[in-house]
Amino acid sequence: MGKFLAGLRAILMALTMIVYMLCYSVTLLFRKHTPESAFNLRRAWVVIGNPIMGAKIDVTGSPADVPAIYMSNHRSFSDPLFQAKAFDAFIIAKAEVGDIPVMSQAASLTGIIYVKRESKSSRKATVLKLIETVKEGYNVLIYPEGTTGDLVTTKQFKLGAFKAASSNDFPVVPVAIDYKKLKDHWQGRSLFSHFLIQFGKLRTETKISIGPPMRGDDPEVLMNQTKDWIDAELLRLQKDWQEPRLGQPQS
Repeated sequence: MGKFLAGLRAILMALTMIVYMLCYSVTLLFRKHTPESAFNLRRAWVVIGNPIMGAKIDVTGSPADVPAIYMSNHRSFSDPLFQAKAFDAFIIAKAEVGDIPVMSQAASLTGIIYVKRESKSSRKATVLKLIETVKEGYNVLIYPEGTTGDLVTTKQFKLGAFKAASSNDFPVVPVAIDYKKLKDHWQGRSLFSHFLIQFGKLRTETKISIGPPMRGDDPEVLMNQTKDWIDAELLRLQKDWQEPRLGQPQS
């Protein structure tokens, strides 16, 4: 039953994405493609996409009223899909996302910045694109752990984006995301097996918490402040689930 439900959801997700992209393409005959219109398309799909995935999403906090870098912990490939309900942002994602049929086209259309983690030149180009994007007035979403994590709190953050934030006086907005069930965490699975496990159950309960904008001229201090806020918020969210969780907080 679980595999059938997950398969049905995958088909419905793909079909609705295709329909939305086709309809959007028709509108481009009469107007220009802009980040604002792309974000509108993403939000429109989320209205139907999240229920298809069985997502129950609780959001606390509000987005910043100025362009910012949103720094979030990373649990699952579904994180950006669910976070799209809470705020608009260009998403920095690993290049492998571009290999996922349909979803990669939807992501490219609605705002994504790809990075090859193993390539120094790609990482440098990504930072430059991040700076350019925020200066143009748009948010960017980054997962500074660099990978998914299933610990109670976060893994060590990468410093690069915090250097960009501090040197350009960009605000950093911390974001915590957590799932009620541990099976929603990636835990080193393949995308196929993870999708079957996460979306083969009736409901996926998610909490997203948006913190206050932070600024600082010392990137390490800014990174630690961001990490501390996210870690504390993850612990608070997990208490709200009122069930035992696995793993130990990092010191």
